Amino acid sequence: MKIYFAVFLFIVLSIYFLMHFYIYTRLVNDFSIPSPWRRLIIFIFLFGGLSFIIGEILAREFSIRSKILLFFGLFWLGTVSITLSFFLFSEIFRIFFSSKKVLITSIALSLSFVAVLFSTFNALSNPKVKEVKLTYKSIHPSLKGFKIVQLSDVHLGILSRESWLEKVVEKVNSLEPDLIVITGDLIDSDINGIGKLPKILKGLKSRYGVFAVSGNHEYYAGIERFYELAEKTGFKVLKNEKFEVNENLEIIGIEDDTEKRFGEEVFKPEQLFNKINKNKFTIFLSHKPKYFELAVSYGADLQLSGHTHAGQIPPMDLIVFLTFKYPYGLYKLKDSYLYTTSGTGFWGPPMRLFSSSEIVKIVLDSY
Repeated sequence: MKIYFAVFLFIVLSIYFLMHFYIYTRLVNDFSIPSPWRRLIIFIFLFGGLSFIIGEILAREFSIRSKILLFFGLFWLGTVSITLSFFLFSEIFRIFFSSKKVLITSIALSLSFVAVLFSTFNALSNPKVKEVKLTYKSIHPSLKGFKIVQLSDVHLGILSRESWLEKVVEKVNSLEPDLIVITGDLIDSDINGIGKLPKILKGLKSRYGVFAVSGNHEYYAGIERFYELAEKTGFKVLKNEKFEVNENLEIIGIEDDTEKRFGEEVFKPEQLFNKINKNKFTIFLSHKPKYFELAVSYGADLQLSGHTHAGQIPPMDLIVFLTFKYPYGLYKLKDSYLYTTSGTGFWGPPMRLFSSSEIVKIVLDSY
């Protein structure tokens, strides 16, 4: 575990340094910035880069909740990521228009600035309701019009605003769901002692209750803290198990495979899928959009997942869409569906460029 973490940390920090170095080099060389000003830029880059690292260390290792420092550090990380993406894309034009390097870099820098502003505004806005209607060849009459509301990747932590969460809960309840599901990454840190967040979550209401599965961030924050929160709020956490919602509907949920990094035995999904009752409508919850084909082969009718954030900001959006087979949206296999949500909140940088936060309302029907 320690070796894995050390290697992971080395790779991440190396990439983080190279991102800064590349942007710095482009700026000082293309604009021919003199030495005195270069030292100022180096200082700004050091302060911005270290603010993210120091903010994370203070929050996680010493429980020092420096919101301003951490927010600035995350904002800086997002700014660097977006600027890196525009700079890398502009390299194509620099090849063909080598005499226009200053102009090309100026345009890339201006576009980055606009993208950062838009992304921040977009991410900090309230999530939109995404309505998805699913039609099946055969579904029990009692399930026609059945409403499922999916939340995912809320990432509650020290930077979470109570007013934001209150609006999310209010919007969910206004949809009058029959069932509420949370497909992982509800928390980023232990929120049991943070203000009114647990009390606000307890306000989620549906006909058959709230069901949740763990995500990778539940393990980072402490899985037992997640279970404690679920107990306080009345959520039913599915730990590689099945729950019969009513005589025609069942729900199964698998724990996130991040458990293997924490020394736990990895659960084989077949052990869970063997429990599927093909005479009932089966909803499968998995934080990551994995196992879809396998779940369908065992008789699952609907899989709900998250994790990908639809990329959130570049270059992560490109990486996500190249890495995952089902990165975002609705997918169909035979007479079963998978919906991968972009998430209700955001992780890391408070930014979203090509995606929006969403609350998913799923309505079942037949044809």
